[in-house]
Amino acid sequence: MTRVIENPLVDAIGHPTSRRILLRQRTALPIETLIALAAEHDVVLEVNANAERLDLDSVHARLALAAGVRLTINTDAHQTGTLDNREHGVAVARRAGARVRDVVNCLSADQLLAGRRRHRT
Repeated sequence: MTRVIENPLVDAIGHPTSRRILLRQRTALPIETLIALAAEHDVVLEVNANAERLDLDSVHARLALAAGVRLTINTDAHQTGTLDNREHGVAVARRAGARVRDVVNCLSADQLLAGRRRHRT
């Protein structure tokens, strides 16, 4: 994961802990390490809004925000019927204390593209 986050072509990490509620535990990488790496390299972390994942959860999302890491909220929709998952992700981000400026989905297209790591070097 360190090599992935350090790669300048990586702007965001999806499924950051890889958990699936009641099916699979989080990865062995300590969440504090993941957050510190994301903060150091300005990598966005995903709040996966699928009710089976909720990865990051609100506790870890709060830690990420406190470290200056921005979030992206994604539905994990594989069909149109699951687009409403966004409500779960928004609730997680709100519980974590996220503000509009903390969530890259809230940026304009120009702001989002300007913030991509590969365009800053």
